[in-house]
Amino acid sequence: MDSETPTRRRPAEARSVRGAALRNALIAVGALACAVSVAVWIIGGNDSETPEPVVSNQDTGDAAAARPVAMGSTMDSATDAAMDAAIARTSRDVLAEFKHSAIRVWPYVIFLEDFGDERVNERYAKDYRVRITAFYDYMKKTYPNVVNKEPETPFRIIVLRDRASFNKFNALNGNGALAGARAFYHPQAKFIYTYEQSPGGVPLFVRGVVFHECTHQLLDFLRPKNRYNESIWFEEAIADFHAGAKIQPVGDGGFTYEPGHLNRPRLNQMARALERKNYFSLPLLFQCRTYGEADAAYKRKFGGDGGRGKGLLYYQGWSFIYFCMVGPNKAHREAIFRYIDQDVGQGEGDYNILNQAFEISDSKQWEPIQREWEAYVRSLIEARNAARATDRSR
Repeated sequence: MDSETPTRRRPAEARSVRGAALRNALIAVGALACAVSVAVWIIGGNDSETPEPVVSNQDTGDAAAARPVAMGSTMDSATDAAMDAAIARTSRDVLAEFKHSAIRVWPYVIFLEDFGDERVNERYAKDYRVRITAFYDYMKKTYPNVVNKEPETPFRIIVLRDRASFNKFNALNGNGALAGARAFYHPQAKFIYTYEQSPGGVPLFVRGVVFHECTHQLLDFLRPKNRYNESIWFEEAIADFHAGAKIQPVGDGGFTYEPGHLNRPRLNQMARALERKNYFSLPLLFQCRTYGEADAAYKRKFGGDGGRGKGLLYYQGWSFIYFCMVGPNKAHREAIFRYIDQDVGQGEGDYNILNQAFEISDSKQWEPIQREWEAYVRSLIEARNAARATDRSR
């Protein structure tokens, strides 16, 4: 192990923050083929009783006086009861101080804070319903070896109205240190929470961060119990890869989720790191199992603010996954799939498993791959610079 190798300790942060997050996220994808139904509940601030559901039509959002109607395949009584229980529990224990509705899209329940305008509520409900359904369908089809079972309890996503509501919710239910975050997956409570409007009331519709957290949630669910991910770089990198996505309409009212679109903020960060030569060798990146190990490795190698090591897990990690999945001939895509099968399916996701997935027996064998990766990332930066120059000349 070279001098760049991070300390081989196992801080609790890896177990408590991301280990749980990956296990639940990919299995949720396996359930999309079930039913899609929407039941909207309007729940007042501190009501002690859970009201009867008001069911909304999947396509129009118009109220219907009936039990939830499944779109596509039929929901069975078990999934129906699981969603009822999740809605009642979350409304009572987590959202008692927030007027909200609950959108039922198995295997998800999306809780939407009231925006004060029914048209706005319906717009956000439809938007989330479409996007989360498309995300789950893609994950199930793309990773069939691991997204192959349904959860017993639906995945929960909580959408707050604005940053003020987010900060209030965060103080009550989350982590006070995350008050400035855009979205967060709570690995202990197993829900995602985010917000939708700026302080000025302008809709944000920033879905990338939600897809990022949905990936954490699904992977966390899928991993074997009592196991945690030993490669935090991969946790954040694969989530950022799935964050760079578009939702495209297809056929008769359907939608597809298309990941792999360029994450420009991450590319800009990587451009600065390459220019300053402040980035990790690939073996060093891959052996950073926690944020703390990444920060310590950065400080040892470059000095200064060790907090920048955590940032490399995101943008350098994203650039490597993007290179493997989208780069020239998608040359390393199958290696990433093999790693996911082991990491998520078997709960074995350390550096040695990654070497096996890439058929590498010596760390020096990473050197040609590192040169390919760097060349590809620099080509993306050159294309970005050319596009900027063209825009300025217009």
